[in-house]
This record gives sequence, structure tokens and C-alpha cells, in this order.
Amino acid sequence: MRRLAPVSSLALTLVIIAGCSSSPDRREGRREGTAEATSDSGPAPAPAPAPAPAAASAGSGGGAEADADRPLYDRLGGKPAIEAVVDGLLGRSTKNPKIAARFDGANVPRLREQLIRQIVAATGGPIGYDGLDMKTAHRGMRITNDEFDALGGDLAAVLRGAGVAKRETDELLAIIESTRKDVVGFPPTTDDLLEQVITRLDAIERRLDDIADRGLAGPAAGGGPAPTPEPIVIPDEPTIAMDPFSDCEVKSGDELVERYKSRADAPGGYDRPDLLGRRLRQTRFLNDRGAVIDVRDLQGKKRVVIVILRGFRGRVCIHCSAQTLAYSESVAELAKRDAEVVVVYPGPAETIPTFLAATKQLREGYEPPFPLALDVDLSAVRRFRIEASLAMPTTVVLDRAGVVRYAYVGKQPADRPSVREILEVLDAMP
Repeated sequence: MRRLAPVSSLALTLVIIAGCSSSPDRREGRREGTAEATSDSGPAPAPAPAPAPAAASAGSGGGAEADADRPLYDRLGGKPAIEAVVDGLLGRSTKNPKIAARFDGANVPRLREQLIRQIVAATGGPIGYDGLDMKTAHRGMRITNDEFDALGGDLAAVLRGAGVAKRETDELLAIIESTRKDVVGFPPTTDDLLEQVITRLDAIERRLDDIADRGLAGPAAGGGPAPTPEPIVIPDEPTIAMDPFSDCEVKSGDELVERYKSRADAPGGYDRPDLLGRRLRQTRFLNDRGAVIDVRDLQGKKRVVIVILRGFRGRVCIHCSAQTLAYSESVAELAKRDAEVVVVYPGPAETIPTFLAATKQLREGYEPPFPLALDVDLSAVRRFRIEASLAMPTTVVLDRAGVVRYAYVGKQPADRPSVREILEVLDAMP
């Protein structure tokens, strides 16, 4: 069974009640309260006893007729009581074996905040909700009736333990029940199914690579052992003629490096909202010595900044060299933010010495302090849809879960975000 993305843990819980009393924003790409839950997770809040709702006794006693005109929000006891109920619900549901897996990787503090807003809105309180409608929020999740009932049971238990009157409890549970048709068993879209296929193919590809690397591929078609792939060997000296940077370019090198460290503002390119909130399909590269680099190996451990250069075609781009130096001189600041840098060089492996030789014109003796990955066949360039002469300069930032939080493509050689801008992106991530 496919592990559902953590973005859905919010939708599984009381997001379902918001569909009855809110006006969701259905714009393409809106992820309020769902995609944001995929950020680095925090500890689940411990269950907290709810204060007795102010109107709990009136819900079933002599003042019932007068009390019926009051919103459910007021009869539950307002926001303080709702906050306590949410704490109790999260404490139970994150430990309930029937649904606990749905919370894996969720940003629980953010989830708590959204749940409170949704319950307040659904019960007639003063806070609105503008998240996704129920069908959109649950598309592809394949929630079962048992999971739906498990959540409802947890909520009922929390309400009983808090002393909420039967009428208010029944009203809240009835709101949840009314959404069952939009939540349970909603079929996946074509994109959902395609993503599953790609994930499985990637797993098969990695397994085959592991087998080949260990020499365990078994007999080849001709009956002999399977050949071991030859590693890519990069010569120490450049083998491709290169026009060196001019004296004027070398003199401007320091200014360019400083620009890409702190002053570039990426004015002429475009963002890639199609990548945001998703995991990359292209994660594997070769380094300049033929070993495999897979950014998925860093999931759960590091944030990742992927910088795709323009590549080499006859002449090295001084902007690529300057940007590489800017990241090299900022590794300490990036490390403080628990971020790993992978610089991707599109083009043939034999051009790497030429690129490094050119970069050393700006910093004598330079050696990159991070992996220099290769996109030899330009498969990554095509998957990212950044084709140009070789590639358009591109920067992508992944959170610890491997989810894209920033994606920018430059249209011109000098159009690249500064390291400072990327540090600000990292600082803004939970």
C-alpha cells in the first residue's frame, strides 16, 4: 500500500468539517492547510483536558430552547474549549494504530493551528477558512470507512471526556458525517496514478543499479557474468580547447562572485509553481568521478539546494563559475541551516576539467567543497524543461522531506538568485 504524502494528514483530520460552512478558495495550486503540512514535522502535542464548555449543561437542560439560537461555537465554549479539544484529538489520533500513519511527516503545530481555524469556522465562530474543498483535499488519498470512523471515534471520546453535552457532541459529529461522501474512497487522478508508477520505476532502477554495482547481476545473455559498468574517469588536465577568460573578465570576477553571494535579485526569469509542493522525479546524478549522487539519500537528514548551471559549449560561462564560487564561499552559512548544496553541470564529463580550470582563473587552486554532479545525457535538463543551448540556470530548494519549496529558472545567463536569497528561503522554512 502506498504511503500517502504527509500533505494529506491535515485533510484526514477535521479539515473535513470545514466543507460545510466555509467558502473554499479553489484556485489552481492553492495549498493552504494541506501542502504546508509537509514541512519538517514537530512533536505531536500531548492531550490536554478541555475546559467544561460554557453551555454544556444548557444543551440538554431546561434552557434548551433559548440556547438553540446560539451558534454551536458558543455552546461548545468558544475558542479556548476548541483548542483543548483539538489538543486531545491530536494526542489520540497520532497514536491510534488505525490512522497514525496518516500523520507521518506532518508539521503538527501547523496542523493544530489549521484544525482550530476549521472547527471555529464550521461551528459559526468568528474565524474563516479558505482551504481546499473536500473532494480536492482528499483526491487520491483512498481514505477508508474504517479510517473515517476511527477519527470520529477519537473525537467523540475527547468530547465525552471534556464533558460536552450530548446535543453539541451529536451536532459536531453530524457535521463530520455529512462529509463522508466527499472524503471516503475518492479515486486518484491520472497524475496521482502516474506519480505512483514513476515512484515504482525509480525504486526498480535503484535496485538494478545496486545489483550491478555489487556484481550480482547474474549470467549475461551469452552465458558469462554480467559486465561491471565502467566508471567515468575525468582526466586531470583539460582535454578540450578553451578560450580563457579575458583580463577584463578576471578583473570583474570578484564583483560577480559578490553579486551572486548577496546582491543578485533574479529579475528576469520565472518561478516554477508546477514543482512546488512536490518531490522531484529526477534525483540521481553521477559525480565527476562516476559515483552516483541521489538527493533522496538526504531525505530526513538535510535540506538540499540544487543549482543547475548552463553547461559548456565552446566557452565556459563566467556566470556559472562565479555562482559556483559564491556557493563555495557560503558553505558555512548554508551548513548553519542544515543545507547541502549539489551543483549540476549539464554536458559531457570530459568538459569538467575545462570548467574547473576556468574557475581557477578567478580563484587559484579552487576545489569545490560540495558534490559536482553531471547531467551527461541532459535527462535532468529535459525533465526540468529548461532546455536552451544546454540549459537555463536553475535553482531548486528541497526541505528535509524532499519536497520542493523554491524553484526558479533564469532566462538569461546572469539571471540567478543570490545565495542570500536562498538563505532567506531556508530561514523561512519550518
